[in-house]
Amino acid sequence: MEDKEFIVNIGPQGTFRKSGHYQTLPADIDAMFRKFEATGARKLALYFHGGLVSEKSGLTTAREIAPVIKAAGAEPICIVWETGLIETLRNNLLKIGQSTLFDKIRNTLIKRLIKQFDSGTVGIRGTSEPLSDAAIYAELSNNQPFEAYGMKRLRTADKYSIEEAIDDEAELKAELEKAFRKDVESDESFKQAVELQKNKQSRTLQSRSFVSSAGLIKSLVNIAIRVIRRFTQKRDHDFYPTLIEEILREFYIAETGAWIWDSMKVKSLEMWNTNSGPITENAFAGTYLLGKIADYVNAHPSTTVDIIGHSAGSCATCHLLQRSAVLHPELKFRHIVFMAPACRADLFDAEILSKPEWFASLRIFTMSDENEKKDILVPGLYTHSLLYLISGILEDGGDGFDEYVLGMEKYYQDTTPYKNDPLLNRIKSFIYKDLPDRLVLSDTLPGAPVGYRTTSLKHGDFDSNKETLESIAFIIAQ
Repeated sequence: MEDKEFIVNIGPQGTFRKSGHYQTLPADIDAMFRKFEATGARKLALYFHGGLVSEKSGLTTAREIAPVIKAAGAEPICIVWETGLIETLRNNLLKIGQSTLFDKIRNTLIKRLIKQFDSGTVGIRGTSEPLSDAAIYAELSNNQPFEAYGMKRLRTADKYSIEEAIDDEAELKAELEKAFRKDVESDESFKQAVELQKNKQSRTLQSRSFVSSAGLIKSLVNIAIRVIRRFTQKRDHDFYPTLIEEILREFYIAETGAWIWDSMKVKSLEMWNTNSGPITENAFAGTYLLGKIADYVNAHPSTTVDIIGHSAGSCATCHLLQRSAVLHPELKFRHIVFMAPACRADLFDAEILSKPEWFASLRIFTMSDENEKKDILVPGLYTHSLLYLISGILEDGGDGFDEYVLGMEKYYQDTTPYKNDPLLNRIKSFIYKDLPDRLVLSDTLPGAPVGYRTTSLKHGDFDSNKETLESIAFIIAQ
C-alpha cells in the first residue's frame, strides 16, 4: 500500500497544516474513502500510536502495523500525530543526573531519610551513621537501586511511628531543617555547587530553584516531607523513584517534560475540534476524518469500525468518542483495543466506561506491575517505567503525584488506598466482569487463550510485539 492510502498525518494544533516531511490534505482522505467504496470495504480499523514519538517513528510504526490489520480483513487508517520528544525527555533527565548539584541533593536526601527513619529492610540493619557516597553509588549501579529500602519508624524517637511523625509536621520540619543545614554547611563542595547554580539562574528561569543555601535547605525539607507523606499515605512509587520524582518536582520541573506531556494531551483533544467554513489546511484533521467515517458507515450500515490505541493513543481515542457522541451520535464502534494506555483513569471513566452503548468490546494489553517497574526509563536516575513517571510527575503540569493511569496494574490491586477508591472500583468491575478478563497482563503464559496473549516487557514494544499483534489481529478478524 502507498502511505496516502492508509496514513493520516495530524499537523500543528490538530490541523492539516504541514509540520514535518509528510502531510495529509483533505483530498487525501477523500481519495482514501473512494478506494474503500471501490473495493467494498466493510471493516475499518483506526490506529493511534503513542504520544511522544517523532513523525519518522510514527510513520514507521504505521507501515509495520498496517499489514497486520489488512491481513485480519480490515482497512487500516493509521493516525500519525507526531508529538515527539521522548528522546528530549530522556536526554533532559540524563543531563540532570550528571550535574554535581543534583548528585549532592540526591545523596544528601538519601542519607538523611535512611538515617532519620528505620529502613525496615530485610538483612539491613538501621544505623545511626549515614550511608557513605561510595555505598550510595554502589546501590545506584543496581537496576532497581534501594529496592529493599522503605520507611517504617522515626529513628530519633522510637516511640513514634512514621505516621505519628508526619502528624506532628511542624516538629518534624524543624528537626529536618536543622539536620539539612548541618549537611549543607559542613560540605564545602555542596556550597560551591549552590554558588554555581546561582550564577546559572541569573541567565535562565527554566526551573523551580533556589537562590541561596537557605532556599536550598527549605527545598530539601519540602522534598523530604513529601516523600514521607507519600509513604504514610501509601501513595509512593518505591523509595528511590519517589525520591527522584520529588527532587524533579522541586528543582527541575521545566526539564522533566511535564510541558511536553501537557502539549501532547492538548493535541489529542484539538484534532477533534469542530470545523466551520471551508475545509482547508486549517481545518481539524481528526474531525474531518471522523465525518468521513460516519458518512461511510451511514451509507454502508454493515461496516464495522475498530479502534486501536497505544500509550497516549488512548487519550486520542477517549476524545474521539467524546466528539463522536456529539457530532455523530448514530456512529457506533465495535472493538476498542488499548496497549499500555497512558490516559488518566478519570478520562477513561468519563468518555468510555460511562458510555457502554458506543462500543461493543474493549481489551487492554499492558504489563503486570512487577514488569512495569522493571521497564527502566533512565538507568541510574529514573528506574521505573514511563507510565510511572507520567503518574508520578508529568500529570497536572508537574503538580500531581501518583495519578491514576489506566495502563498501570498497580491501581487494580487489592491494596490500600486503591481498593477503596470508587473510580478504580468502577474500572475494576468492568475489566474483571467477564472471563477471560478485559485486562491482559504481560507476560502471559503460553496456554493463554487466543486473543489474550502478550509478551511485551517494554512500554514502547507493544505495537511490535508478535503475540500482542497476533491477539489484535484475532480481535479484528472476528
